Amino acid sequence: MQIEFTWDQAREAAKTLPANERISSIVFFIVFALGFWYHLALRRQGSPFYSSSFNRMDTIALYSFWMVWIITAGLEGLLGLRLWSRLFDSFGAILVAAFACLWLFVRFPFDYSYFPQLLPANLHWMLAWVGNGVARVVLLLSFLFHLFAAFYSPFAYDLVKFKGG
Repeated sequence: MQIEFTWDQAREAAKTLPANERISSIVFFIVFALGFWYHLALRRQGSPFYSSSFNRMDTIALYSFWMVWIITAGLEGLLGLRLWSRLFDSFGAILVAAFACLWLFVRFPFDYSYFPQLLPANLHWMLAWVGNGVARVVLLLSFLFHLFAAFYSPFAYDLVKFKGG
């Protein structure tokens, strides 16, 4: 059994980008861009959300996660470049996101009691329920999802196929 790279089929599959998928990619772009900027604002203000053990590798892991999905959603939603988005996903980006989640899960350099501090006081309730335990579970589930997606996406996007033999 061999694995065959099917560039032509992947290119054909990526030519059509239905409006609902493009809109959902734009929504994802906005959500991930807001998440990136919120975390950046917390960091720039010296928030105690980031513990004293938060280091350079934690910074790389945190922001690389956000950037992977901003780039993917931007390529597909804003630019309509579905094939490039799929190639970016399939050949590294999803694994970067998976290992960023794993790194942050293991190190966990956060104090989520400070997470809502940039919101107006009357909106703190929206994020106040997210404690360290919930955040760790989300990171673990995100790692497992990304790990599965890293191996599944090349097949789902028709980039590779099993060739019997």
